[in-house]
Amino acid sequence: MAKLYKEYFKIDKEFFPVMDEKVFRENIGLWKKFYPHETFQNMLKTAVELLSRRKKLSMWVDGAYGTGKSYAAIVLKHLFEDSVDSIRPFLSKQILIPYRDAFIAQREKGKYLVVWKSQTTDIKTGTQLMIAVELAIREKLKEEFGDNAYYGKKSLTASAKKAVNDSAYNWQDIFDNSPLGLCDDYDSLEAFKEEVESGNLKACNLVAKIFREKGWGFFTVIDDFKAWIKDIIEGNNLQNTGIIFIWDEFTTYLKDNPNDDVLQPLSEYCKEQPFFMCLIVHKDSSWLSNVGEDTYNRIVHRYHSMEFHVS
Repeated sequence: MAKLYKEYFKIDKEFFPVMDEKVFRENIGLWKKFYPHETFQNMLKTAVELLSRRKKLSMWVDGAYGTGKSYAAIVLKHLFEDSVDSIRPFLSKQILIPYRDAFIAQREKGKYLVVWKSQTTDIKTGTQLMIAVELAIREKLKEEFGDNAYYGKKSLTASAKKAVNDSAYNWQDIFDNSPLGLCDDYDSLEAFKEEVESGNLKACNLVAKIFREKGWGFFTVIDDFKAWIKDIIEGNNLQNTGIIFIWDEFTTYLKDNPNDDVLQPLSEYCKEQPFFMCLIVHKDSSWLSNVGEDTYNRIVHRYHSMEFHVS
């Protein structure tokens, strides 16, 4: 008698056609079901090199749709930020043992600030990229450290001084109409600017708050932005560990900015500070031909790069 299909196959009730952060938030422990195939082992090996800073490069992962890049990236996120005791069983799988001790040694240096972001649909310029990174880091600092989070006093003062003297903003209108009540606390716009120029922390924080509430990037120059990241790392005692910024579905930004002058210095900043980017990219001929193979390869050459396959 012929057998039915169901006698040959069993459907996993925890199978999800699309793996994203929402799925993992709602299904605690799901990441541990990931099968660490050969390509993932290469990612883990690269992660050890990244954290140990033996090679001072950020990480670049590209591949076709449906290969499991996002799933693998979320697994890395858990390995970077979950407790050492909770990740040890996963890393003790027979095929991961060669990487386990080296990876755990890096994790035992202390806590990393692990930032996760997905999609770049609304990010068209380098300035918008810095805005997105800044806001994501601030949000993670608040989540991780609460009232003890340090948001950058040194860089805050310098950037606030630049901001209040930037004629691109109508400061008189901001002063007169801000819901923060600037005109109640200061006699005039000039008086407010004088407080900022003198380095008054309250006034500088108000400038930063105005920019965040309006969705403006407080740091529009890459050198200022890097100075802020350095300040954040030192102020939150992350010097021995660092910030790991994992950005899934980064593809759209590359389509719009193949020659961008922000991504390169940002991704290479790990040569100076423990700020590591991990970019997950869908590589497809439909857009790659517009960017150009030479340009794409020049971008990728700056990273620990790997092609992601289903092994």
